[in-house]
Amino acid sequence: MAFLNEPEQNAQQQRNMLIAVGVMLAGLLVWQSFMAPKPQPPAPEPVAAESTDGGAAEGDSSDDAAQEDDATPTSIPAADVGTHAAVEAPHRIETESVHFALTNVGARVARAEVISPERYRPRPDLRGTFPSLPECEDGSSTCVEQADDIEDQLLPLTMNIEGLRSYREDAVWEVYDAETRCDGDRLCEQVAYRWVSGDRSTEIIRRFIAEERNFGMRVEVEIFNRGSEDIELDDVEMITYASFDPKVKRGMFNPGIGVLEGFCLENDKQRKKPGRKLDEPRTYTGDIRFGAVVQNYFMSAIAPVDEDGGAGSASRCTIGRMASRDLSYVYATVATGPLEIDPGESHTLRYTYYSGPKPFSYLKEYPHEFTRAVSYGAFSFLALPIRSVLVFFFNLVGNWGLAIILLTISIKLLLLPITTKSFRSMEKMKAVKPKLDLIQKKYENDREKLAQEQMKLFKEEGVNPLSGCLPMLLQMPVYFALYRTIFGTAELYNAPFALWLQDLSQRDPYFILPVAMSAVMFIQQRLMPQTIDNPQMKMMQWLMPLMFIPIMLFLPSGLVLYIFVNMLLSVAQQLYIRKYVRKETAEAGRGGPKSRRARG
Repeated sequence: MAFLNEPEQNAQQQRNMLIAVGVMLAGLLVWQSFMAPKPQPPAPEPVAAESTDGGAAEGDSSDDAAQEDDATPTSIPAADVGTHAAVEAPHRIETESVHFALTNVGARVARAEVISPERYRPRPDLRGTFPSLPECEDGSSTCVEQADDIEDQLLPLTMNIEGLRSYREDAVWEVYDAETRCDGDRLCEQVAYRWVSGDRSTEIIRRFIAEERNFGMRVEVEIFNRGSEDIELDDVEMITYASFDPKVKRGMFNPGIGVLEGFCLENDKQRKKPGRKLDEPRTYTGDIRFGAVVQNYFMSAIAPVDEDGGAGSASRCTIGRMASRDLSYVYATVATGPLEIDPGESHTLRYTYYSGPKPFSYLKEYPHEFTRAVSYGAFSFLALPIRSVLVFFFNLVGNWGLAIILLTISIKLLLLPITTKSFRSMEKMKAVKPKLDLIQKKYENDREKLAQEQMKLFKEEGVNPLSGCLPMLLQMPVYFALYRTIFGTAELYNAPFALWLQDLSQRDPYFILPVAMSAVMFIQQRLMPQTIDNPQMKMMQWLMPLMFIPIMLFLPSGLVLYIFVNMLLSVAQQLYIRKYVRKETAEAGRGGPKSRRARG
């Protein structure tokens, strides 16, 4: 306890403690400033996602691709290119929760639109997770003119086949009427597209089937060997894409709810990377449960399905980034590995495509462990229990703001023994200050004796000069965990509280709550016992609340609500403990045992 040897060191200790608290509370700002993804130059386009005709990039000519093999003709004969069909207007598969528009250009998803619940309809800045063709002039999404503009777009459920030379990702498939069930307005229960190679040896049928579960669609790819020789495929990849604007920067004033991540669940491990940091593709091999592009509240995922309809497995998952037009795209693929199909046989691949928000209640409907896409990072050990308690309280009261208040009270009660002991110790420090001053004056020239007498006094009075920092240190991980919980819990997206707070995942639109929180913090600072008269300490009482305002202005209002209510409870607790300690001190002054020990 050498710091007690100098009287001035007590003041220095107080200053250091406040500075440390300020640094910890500003940690959120520092974390965002250094950890938030920053724009980077677009990465080179990965071959796996853009390869056509046996590995030639989409921008390469067929002549360049052919020159890799001297025995290969300089161009592919027209008869070998495959199905030639006309571009058709999109077909639609609509459920209560999501509407899909499907195009025969590449047999892909051209549009996905969340319909219900209405609160989960993504804001414009979050639309990048979902493919979205522009609407037709008549307001529909079924015009041929719209489909004509789709060939060079990167869309979910793009299929890449390595080893099938005549297949192209953007090939125009024919509508397979024998397995397509639609009404006259192209509204369908099932849509089937067919592609046939030029030599008629390979036929592929892709089926898109309405899913009874929320935000999903079933997908089947059946590959037929119509020839006399084995078909040997190196790989069949299913790819999903989502886009973001690389010019939009993230930081304190734009926290980045719409940040896209590539995600693979591989061997029960969460493999993920923000799209802006995916300079090079990342490939994972093993037991692949699903691949996805995720935002904080939404997800576009592809998951293999086994023959019985349960969770299947792929052999490889790749995540990466590429550029197209003015946007950057994050992609995720799931791949089968090598396939061999005997003459006269077929092989069927089955998938679930999920395109929607990430509430646990919806993700748990599927057997693919989609809930693992809800990630809270290093604070998961706290965030997951906090989330469970938050959902429990919401089920009781039906309002997320009230649930946050009840959560705040619960955490306060959990920390009550520690905070009570801390506040009592701080009040007692103020009460023993006169005695401490006398000891410091009496032994100012004897440092060893001064330290002994100070420790003796602290022990007799039951005072710990360092206990004031403990509650703040314990609550800081809770603040960070709640921050991640609010940013990553889709249930709080567009969740209203009351009055002007209609989305707890967004900042306070009028900054009322951050300013009110700073005012309460100022009151709390004034109530804090001061054991020394120091102008710098008094200045900090004014500066700390003001420093908090810019930090809290752009945080989710749900998090600010938590801190605001927590400070109100702390003020009430301090007032009560101050009254209790003063009463206890007065009783001791009338002849209590502590008073007698002090006089002795």
